[in-house]
Amino acid sequence: MRSFVIRHSRKIIYSILAITATFGVGRLYYELTDGFWESNIKSELQANDKRLNAGDEKLAAQILNQPFHYLAKGCQAYCFISEDGQYVLKFFKYQRYQTSPFLEPFRFIPKVDKYVKERKAHKMEKLEFFMQAWVIASQKLSNESGLIYVHLNKSDHLKKPIVIYDKLGMKHVLESDQMEFLIQRTAEPLTKKLVKVNNEDGKALIDDLLNILVQEYKMGVGDHDPALLQNTGAYNNKPFHIDVGQFYLNPSFQSEKGYYQDLFNRTYEMREWLKERRPELEQHLTQKLKEIIGEDFNQMKPFFGRFRD
Repeated sequence: MRSFVIRHSRKIIYSILAITATFGVGRLYYELTDGFWESNIKSELQANDKRLNAGDEKLAAQILNQPFHYLAKGCQAYCFISEDGQYVLKFFKYQRYQTSPFLEPFRFIPKVDKYVKERKAHKMEKLEFFMQAWVIASQKLSNESGLIYVHLNKSDHLKKPIVIYDKLGMKHVLESDQMEFLIQRTAEPLTKKLVKVNNEDGKALIDDLLNILVQEYKMGVGDHDPALLQNTGAYNNKPFHIDVGQFYLNPSFQSEKGYYQDLFNRTYEMREWLKERRPELEQHLTQKLKEIIGEDFNQMKPFFGRFRD
């Protein structure tokens, strides 16, 4: 073995350098682009009655008259902000729901074929879940989420080009009819708002947020993402959901006390965050939660598993 290494040391070194360089270039490109490719936001999905195109289509058409610039990527979507800074455009990251192309040549092997089919079915199930979250937001929480328009089924009537610029500043022109997307108002992150707001306005913001959450629970709507603080923004001094990607329906939340533990969980991180930065607002939030939940609040501990109906 040692002699083999010595004889081929130069080849081994070159191979290691080549692999390292390739990996480095790949990482650099990912850092520069966030992994965005135009193909990553396009799909071959067929129309589905479970999905919808809904909202203010006329306003959406007006909004799409301006270009959008790369803003950020989330777990499920790439986000672009309008040139006037008033709206956010989101597209699904479809690469997350694809199986590895390296397995395709080996699908003649029964076990590999079975694995690929199961993975594809699992990934499509996840994609449909996230799409249904957008549907729930559109149907039940459009005001609470600042949603303008949701387009989840390909169409032929919009006839409106969408112009976006990626992280590198490259221009892309998309056919709106062939894309799945949503348009949402921009909002100031709740973390920034709570740091600078005065006590009275901060308490009012917290009260409004709790009222929104309680009303959603009474409609049987929950959110699998516990990051309430990061996923909430403020628009015209009112809170609304920035991230609408994990809403789901749970009828048990509609019953008395059915949502108390989930409410405790979703506000737990916010309380901890406020303790360090705005203790007076944390005390207000905690008091309000005690009024809603009652005596059970004092015995509760955070639980971050998923609630099922």
